[in-house]
Amino acid sequence: MNLSASTQLLEIRDDKDVTIAVLEGEGSLTLNEEIIVLEPGRFVFIPAHLPHTVCTQTSLTFLLNRCESAPGAHDSAWMMTL
Repeated sequence: MNLSASTQLLEIRDDKDVTIAVLEGEGSLTLNEEIIVLEPGRFVFIPAHLPHTVCTQTSLTFLLNRCESAPGAHDSAWMMTL
């Protein structure tokens, strides 16, 4: 997926778990009032139904994966840098 520079996606709430792997560009993701920098190599997990926003500073290219939760899985966001 690619978003152009200066894009704002407000109040996203997906019915499935989502992972984002940033390939190119810069932006930010806000989860529970925490701002996560989106930059190449960043990988973020967002549990289903957790509201979040995305803002881009530059053109942002990322892989987006929507998936089902495992029964009994912990419902918190996490991230890592590859």
